[in-house]
Amino acid sequence: MNTRLIVRGDDFGITHSCNLAIADCFQKGILTCTSLMAPAPWAAEAAAMARANPNWCIGAHLTTLGEWQGYRLRPVLPYDKVKTLVDEGGFLHQTPEGFFAKGIDYDQLEREFTAQINLIANYWSVDLSYVDFHYIDGTQHNAPEYKQVLQRVAKAFKLPLCDSMGERRFSSIYETAPGQKKAKFITSLDALKPGLWLSEHHVLRDDAEAWALRYGNVTDEPPEGVAAHRIAEAAVLTDSDVKDRVKALGINLVSYRDII
Repeated sequence: MNTRLIVRGDDFGITHSCNLAIADCFQKGILTCTSLMAPAPWAAEAAAMARANPNWCIGAHLTTLGEWQGYRLRPVLPYDKVKTLVDEGGFLHQTPEGFFAKGIDYDQLEREFTAQINLIANYWSVDLSYVDFHYIDGTQHNAPEYKQVLQRVAKAFKLPLCDSMGERRFSSIYETAPGQKKAKFITSLDALKPGLWLSEHHVLRDDAEAWALRYGNVTDEPPEGVAAHRIAEAAVLTDSDVKDRVKALGINLVSYRDII
């Protein structure tokens, strides 16, 4: 059995900076998939980029949280139709605790997820290859119904649900200090065993928009700032040493298109 690695970039559409970084990581790096957030403010640009690059593997990043300061996300459906998914202002909650505290109508959740996929696939005409989820799947919050909705929606659209295709999780560098991410990533590459692996990433370009990002829940804010971590992840995925190590180890970079 050979070693296959899916390299996924999440939050496509959340900012212009993220969209540019995703493009960099596809064109200059080892990114093989990216997951588009329908409710995100730059989602229309992300969809246009996806249409212009049909070789990119695109997933639907099903979203029920908008965790940022300075701007809030709304659902795709009119918020008065999905009242259990939003706060008093009609915005998506900023934390999982806030989301689950309200008492979820899972029929509303299924309709919202269906609307998100329809917006991406039908209105924006993006060829989707898989489905995954943003931030929560309910597992850590004793809400198995949430995961069941994800599974039903993916099945309805005949799309694979991420983490259900036999892929194992590659060691994350999300919380690794920015200056140590490259070394940890290479060490993890060296330790890979044969099989199918998934490496999940969040990337930004180094610009003013990136440095303005702050979590709504300030206790989640890393000391270096969100931007420092996400800019460093983009640097790892486009680093020549990383690309050389992948090649030297004989690791096959694959997307969800390659395994379905």
